[in-house]
Amino acid sequence: LSVHSIMHMNILRSLNVCALLLLLQAHLSTLDMVSYVTRSRSVAGDSHVKVKPIIRALHITSDIKYRYATTLVSSRVVNPSDQAGEAVFYVTLPESAFISEFLMEVKDKVYKAYVKEK
Repeated sequence: LSVHSIMHMNILRSLNVCALLLLLQAHLSTLDMVSYVTRSRSVAGDSHVKVKPIIRALHITSDIKYRYATTLVSSRVVNPSDQAGEAVFYVTLPESAFISEFLMEVKDKVYKAYVKEK
């Protein structure tokens, strides 16, 4: 094997390890990825009742080309409460990474967010 092919295999191996670590980190942090707070009114006034969301699906797809990696995170979360609530979606980004698009589908209607600078 030439030095070039050995270097190429080492780079591919390290990319596979990085992708595996990213997936492992994502798998371990799925429980903390979405927090959920429902708001219900009681006779005494407003109260906050924390209800854990039901994560029906979580798909993470990474595509690595040259020096760039594109990652698509798709999550399907269900509100188990009969009350409307607020869901917060957490994603840890590397310093040089950015979010290019954020879509939300609620009852078959798609909402596209405006992405702002960090």
